[in-house]
Amino acid sequence: MWLRKGGTITRQVTDGLWIIGDAVSAGPLTGTAPLLWFPVFSLITTISVLLLYGYDKHQAVISGRRLSERTLLLSAAIAPFGALFGMVLFRHKTRTRKFVLLVPVFIALHGMFIVLILIHG
Repeated sequence: MWLRKGGTITRQVTDGLWIIGDAVSAGPLTGTAPLLWFPVFSLITTISVLLLYGYDKHQAVISGRRLSERTLLLSAAIAPFGALFGMVLFRHKTRTRKFVLLVPVFIALHGMFIVLILIHG
């Protein structure tokens, strides 16, 4: 079966496999892939950011080499729940105004992103 999508002609080879130009993609899984991989990606990034905040707190206690606030804020933008857990668990950056204001903003943005994924698949 041949289909025309935009300017590309695609052909269904077997059940579920599509040839798009020279590339092969899984047709039925493309709509559900974000729903399958998002929780795994979210969990890995949340744990990583939590560990970053713990590492920075440890370095602060021993007067070692610290991570920059920019790095911590960027990681908070990627995984704000890990940043919030790190701030609460390690009592780290809880007095810094930037973190107290931006981490909840990042959480709200991620919440909106999750809702969009669930609505639009």
